[in-house]
Amino acid sequence: RHDSDVIMTPQPPACAWIIGEPCDYYARTRGYQGYTVLQNDKPVDRWTGADLLTSADQLQKVLTDSPRVWFVTDVDRLVSRYNGDFIRMITEQFDQVYRHEDTLVLMAEGWREPQEYPHSQLLVSPIAVGPLDLVGWEGSDFDRGRDLTMVLLWRANRAIDKQINTSLRLVGSDGVKISQDDGAPAGGIIPTSKLESITVPDSKRLSVPSSLPDGLYRLELVAYDGLTHDPITDAFPIAWYYLGPEPAPPVVNHDAVWEEAIKLIGHDNLPDQLAPGAILPLRMVWQAIGSIETDYTTFVHLVDEENNLIGQQDRQPQNGFYPTSGWQSKAMVEDHYELQVPPSAATGEYQIVVGWYDTLSGQRLRLSNGSDRLVIGPIQIE
Repeated sequence: RHDSDVIMTPQPPACAWIIGEPCDYYARTRGYQGYTVLQNDKPVDRWTGADLLTSADQLQKVLTDSPRVWFVTDVDRLVSRYNGDFIRMITEQFDQVYRHEDTLVLMAEGWREPQEYPHSQLLVSPIAVGPLDLVGWEGSDFDRGRDLTMVLLWRANRAIDKQINTSLRLVGSDGVKISQDDGAPAGGIIPTSKLESITVPDSKRLSVPSSLPDGLYRLELVAYDGLTHDPITDAFPIAWYYLGPEPAPPVVNHDAVWEEAIKLIGHDNLPDQLAPGAILPLRMVWQAIGSIETDYTTFVHLVDEENNLIGQQDRQPQNGFYPTSGWQSKAMVEDHYELQVPPSAATGEYQIVVGWYDTLSGQRLRLSNGSDRLVIGPIQIE
């Protein structure tokens, strides 16, 4: 301890008793009213006269003005006497220098300029990950050769009887893991078994290689038992990134719009005819013109003149790697399909029709004209 150090705590009587003089700040953001009095028109703690520090803004000023700040507390008080903004600043600005059971000694050496996050997502419906709820996240830009930094925001949805850690992974469309970062929420300062109603941050940093090729990538998240490493849930995606130029414009334009904000910009040329048993490659370009909450399945069907189904391919976009709920508004989504003509197909004219349906209910989405499918062209089987 240096003469210029500042000490703050939610227990100023114990602090004064231990060091022999009052500490600098009675730090508490919730429920402090019954434990303070006014002294020279300033609120101070009623036992030792330590100044009341009750907000993240006040804490920032103390950190900016002081070379070193100590924060002495315990886990129970940390989760019950501070709001989320204060706890986030504690986890970002302080390092743990001592711990004995639930007692914590944290120290900050000046003010650290916090990371700026240009992208943020606050979930209307939190994602339940066992006893934890993911309520949102913040992230940096995604680019080659620059670390991707993320802050996941967690809250307990019920009592937790174990330490739960999290793993954030960057994965390519081929399923290959590129990088990952594992660790405990709140930097391990607050065990998940102590979480109550507060939201705690979970900082992650992922390496993005400078040699990463163009393509689609996504972040996958998994929570696991901190002791046994057994997963709490399967890995699930939370964000997608695309490197490279936008998809080439389609040759044939459609501008067809389905319910739930799905638009077909167009597709490439169709062949005039195909032989039985042949495979028709088809590139289609889609776009979300609004928020899409559900993962829909697209269908590409080959039907005869009596509307009998002859061939089909039904799947979620990019073989499930980029579901519609992850589409960014206004961004173009390129997808490739392969529609096989049955070897037994008779000579004649057929139609290719496309559409969307709810994966769980099977209910088809409708176009703006009321139809549940779009005819994108005839094709001759010879």
